[in-house]
Amino acid sequence: MKRTFWVLTIALAVFLAGCNASAVSFDTPSDVTSGEVITESVVRDFNEKPDQQTQFVASHPVGTTVRYDLNGDGTGEDITVVTQENEAGQLTIGEASVEIWCWTPTGYFTVVNVDDSANRLLVGISDYGPSDDPETVLYAYDGMNIWEIGYLSDILGRNMYDYEGAICHGDGTITAGRRWDVLGTWGTVGLYRVTDSVEDITEFYPYIGWEGEQGTWDVRARYDMIMFENEMAETITVVPAGSTMKMMGMRKCSKDEMYWVQFEVPEQNKTLWLLTKKVDWAFYLYTNAGFISSEEAFDGFFYAG
Repeated sequence: MKRTFWVLTIALAVFLAGCNASAVSFDTPSDVTSGEVITESVVRDFNEKPDQQTQFVASHPVGTTVRYDLNGDGTGEDITVVTQENEAGQLTIGEASVEIWCWTPTGYFTVVNVDDSANRLLVGISDYGPSDDPETVLYAYDGMNIWEIGYLSDILGRNMYDYEGAICHGDGTITAGRRWDVLGTWGTVGLYRVTDSVEDITEFYPYIGWEGEQGTWDVRARYDMIMFENEMAETITVVPAGSTMKMMGMRKCSKDEMYWVQFEVPEQNKTLWLLTKKVDWAFYLYTNAGFISSEEAFDGFFYAG
């Protein structure tokens, strides 16, 4: 290998020294218990809190009206949601209304007790998305105004297909699935803190296979891959072209649009890290052939069209 290649590689390692993070684990409940379904146009008083048996989420059919005290002032607000496929709909709380949009509505909306110690409830409206890209938008209410605080790339609460999606833990956090396009298109699960915004606090995103189980993804390297033995970028290891690698998952780098991807490399009996960077919606990485796209660098990844 040429000396200039190693000089550039060492420089890269020094540059990336700040891209480290430690892993964290958390429990992922297996399901979401739906809230009580009520008859259309009937108003019910739910005693200002979602039923604890619903795991902090109460789901109701769209087009119905329910009453909750969303802002903690002791007075319940009537809540109604109307959705239409690929058209504008409406969320109404008390006297306030906002326009909402759904590609493929789930048929339900949710009232969410995100933090059991806080004096506020949120309204979540879920959507299956235009192409299996589910999303739940969360709305807050202060007694006069409704506003969007953020979204999850998953479905929260009951839905017409009984999809088991996001989990609200009642401590200010929500576990939710999402799809990543870093080195192929794959699913994972993340942890989010919900306050006045939705913050992704995930440390490590495990690879989740098509059957919904955490696992690995086998690919073959087309080039000699420049990899690292940890996210401190301290020790460089070259994985030869033709090697089979098992992708385990990834974590975000401290530098914008850069990601560490974890692989098992059986031929070297090691777990190594590959650095990728997002450039114009594609992901690139370093090889002995230079800085090239992941589609060119590997055989075996699936990319959604």
